[in-house]
Amino acid sequence: MKNKLIFTSLLAVLAIPAMAQTATPAVPATPAVGSGTSATPAVPPQARGDGQLRRDQRDIRQDRRDVGRDERQLNQERRERNMDQRREDAAIRRGDAAGAQKMEARREQEQREIRGEKREIARDRTDLRRDRRERNHDAARAERRRR
Repeated sequence: MKNKLIFTSLLAVLAIPAMAQTATPAVPATPAVGSGTSATPAVPPQARGDGQLRRDQRDIRQDRRDVGRDERQLNQERRERNMDQRREDAAIRRGDAAGAQKMEARREQEQREIRGEKREIARDRTDLRRDRRERNHDAARAERRRR
């Protein structure tokens, strides 16, 4: 049993170099502790910051699209609310109290949706301001590293 274990471990040790030749390129060895080099790859500081700046720019573009889409939705909701108001007024002129009540209920629902859209726009604008601030901060930090 002991000989079998030794033989198996010996085969495993001998098989590792053979597998390394057929595998993908080897990963460079990490430097020893105290060797004077860092364990992180030597990437220029501006290259490390560029990815973050790109992500910030992408977030800003997305937030701007969200704000535009929400404003278009808000305008649509307002048009529907105003149309319901005109229908309600016409129903009142005709003396149709039931129709006027239905239009009033629809108008109130549209007004609730408008308030929700306004809150959503405010949140998107807050996100946009935050993303711009982060981008400017990252850009300034990257600029300081370049100096």
